[in-house]
Amino acid sequence: MRWLGITATLLVAGLAAAAPGCDDGGGTSVTEACGNGVDDDGDGATDCDDADCTGDPGCAAIVEDCGNGADDDGDGATDCDDADCAGDPGCAAGVEDCGNGADDDGDGATDCDDADCAGDPGCAPEVEDCGNGADDDGDGATDCDDADCAGDPVCVPAVERCRNGVDDDGDGATDCADDDCVGTADCVPPFEDCGNGVDDDGDALADCDDADCAADIACRTGCGDALDPFEPNDDVASATDSSAVGPGDVPIAVSGNADVFAIGVCRGGVLTVDVAFTHAAGDIDAELVAADGARLAGSWSGDDDEQVIWTSDRLGDVYLVVGMYSSEGCNDYRLATTLDDAGCIWHETACGDGIDDDGDGATDCADGADCSADAHCLPESDCLDGLDNDGDGATDCLDPGCRATSDCTASGNDGCAAPFVLPDDPRGTWFGDTTPLSGDERGACAGDGRDAVFQFTVTARGEFLADLEGSTFDTVLYLRAGDCASGAEVACNDDVSRGVVWSRVGGTLDPGTYYLFVDGFDAGAHGRYMLSVDFAITEVCDDGVDNDGDGFSDCADGDCRLDAACVESACGNGLDDDGDLLVDCDDIDCSVAAGCYPAACAEDSHEDNDSTAGALAIDSITQADVLAVTPSDDDFWSIDACAGAVVEVDARFRHADGDVDLYLQDASGGALAESNGAVDNEFLTWTASAAGTVYLRVDLYGTRDPCNVYRLAVRVDRSGCP
Repeated sequence: MRWLGITATLLVAGLAAAAPGCDDGGGTSVTEACGNGVDDDGDGATDCDDADCTGDPGCAAIVEDCGNGADDDGDGATDCDDADCAGDPGCAAGVEDCGNGADDDGDGATDCDDADCAGDPGCAPEVEDCGNGADDDGDGATDCDDADCAGDPVCVPAVERCRNGVDDDGDGATDCADDDCVGTADCVPPFEDCGNGVDDDGDALADCDDADCAADIACRTGCGDALDPFEPNDDVASATDSSAVGPGDVPIAVSGNADVFAIGVCRGGVLTVDVAFTHAAGDIDAELVAADGARLAGSWSGDDDEQVIWTSDRLGDVYLVVGMYSSEGCNDYRLATTLDDAGCIWHETACGDGIDDDGDGATDCADGADCSADAHCLPESDCLDGLDNDGDGATDCLDPGCRATSDCTASGNDGCAAPFVLPDDPRGTWFGDTTPLSGDERGACAGDGRDAVFQFTVTARGEFLADLEGSTFDTVLYLRAGDCASGAEVACNDDVSRGVVWSRVGGTLDPGTYYLFVDGFDAGAHGRYMLSVDFAITEVCDDGVDNDGDGFSDCADGDCRLDAACVESACGNGLDDDGDLLVDCDDIDCSVAAGCYPAACAEDSHEDNDSTAGALAIDSITQADVLAVTPSDDDFWSIDACAGAVVEVDARFRHADGDVDLYLQDASGGALAESNGAVDNEFLTWTASAAGTVYLRVDLYGTRDPCNVYRLAVRVDRSGCP
């Protein structure tokens, strides 16, 4: 045991001899102890100030606690006063409350005195009321003494009128004795003062003996038209040119005998008319009228003087009518007219906007002086090629230069013997007038007026649409196939919608010859018409070809939704014949099939969805739901769409039981798309430009049919959405 103890002692001693701080050469290397307050290694740095203590746990930096009231890191700054706390949430500057009487952010400024409150509504300065006797904005100046009231009508001083014998501005000086009148036409010598007993103008005649005073109220021995230097000027035909009335002229207004003055104006000019008189002597009114007597502007204040300011919408003469308000009486007045023509338009500025820009009575190309060389008025090089040849933004017959040509304006097409022939597969707009025509034909829906006949050929199966929007009378439009007089009627429409009297027809046409009739509702319905036609080749649904070039072929194309190759072939065999996972009557293709069509029409279980507010989500119904609509009870369905979504609505019904129409609209009722033909079924498609909810309105047109049933299939393709 003792031997073992000696061995242990020697080992410890050996380890001590090899420990740091010992030098075999006889010197001693001392290690700094980092927490004893002694410079152990004699390098002049004690404890944590010594570089040897870097990394020692006892020398780790102390972090300032920003909310304990102590200077944790010993840098002489406590909590939020320490720069280390600059980003601490507890030290963020307070937000000034602009109405609590406290300096919330501690910047020495309270509420509205703090710059942070400059835009706060509660700190907006009071506005000076210029007529209440109070210093509203607290700036020491009240009402008109406050600079804020400089332009207020209450504070604008009255203007001295220099020949009415009244101190108008209340400064104690009347007429020419007032400094305000010095240098005016009324007071420039020689000027006779008609009541001072002096021959002011040196013509040896004083006051009323001087002819200059003939019209002065103080010298008048009577009042009437005989004293008016501009009579007779009692109507438009005898109107006085206003430029002939000078500042010294004194016309006289007599009850029952108005004075009329012609004033030349330009479109865009600002006309100012001042009629100066003393109301106490009789109330005079001023009215500006057109040549036909239509009122343009006027002034009837019941006080001294009248002023009319009017911005002209025309080029030519307008007429000022000055008359007494009362049924008896007479009063003199002064007249001044000024036209500010800085904004006048002297020429037609745009020759294709449908506006008479210069107000000369000739619009666009009819204004030959201004528009004869304009691109809008030069004819297209080809009025039927679908191109804007002259680059004016208008194509073919919509170009004013083409409208009058035989390509675009139909004539002589009075009956089946001489139809106006349209291009094959027609697309475009044509013009005409049924007034000189006879009434030979009638459509099934209406058409007892005078009719124009058009003929065209369809070369391939396609979708046809024609309308008469822009026509000037109550139109009817109908289409026949094969033979003009006896061919089967394909479509007929009187009014496109309730209250809108132009017509539209459409549908799918097979190759062949067709006749389109523009007619009037009754014998008195005739005039100018505008016929717009569109035709697009549609998909052949079983040839494996994308015939219409829309990227979809055969049954994948929406155009084939009713094609025999793509619909349920039998509605009672228990099979999904068209592969759409809907069998027999549940498939919308079977809507009107025997055994699937209801025996009677009655209000459906989804009522009351009679308005946008009461609209039901389109997802709440399926193709199998049988719905009902009446003339006084439209159905509304809501559809959610994202920007770029394509909405397709397919409605199936029997037209013979009632004309069902579709209208897609926004929340405010604005039209987005519609389908309102006069045939079985309706279909519409629409692409959303923004995300939101749109509404499908299903309407039963007219009052002939009390109710009709329908079924809906709605598809929203969101593949194009962001």
